[in-house]
Amino acid sequence: MERTTHYGTVLEALEALRKQGYSVDFNLEENSIVCDAGRFKADEFEIVNNPFLTGQIFNP
Repeated sequence: MERTTHYGTVLEALEALRKQGYSVDFNLEENSIVCDAGRFKADEFEIVNNPFLTGQIFNP
């Protein structure tokens, strides 16, 4: 069974993610993802589903 978490506000979600170790804030601007490290167009990155981050590794 996949675990789903619901937050009352975006701020609550961001605070929970920071407590889990997430430290980079990504934003969308002009068909790019932007963070402190720079601006990345769609062909410069890949979004992957990491089972260690989503908890799926514990649900074989």
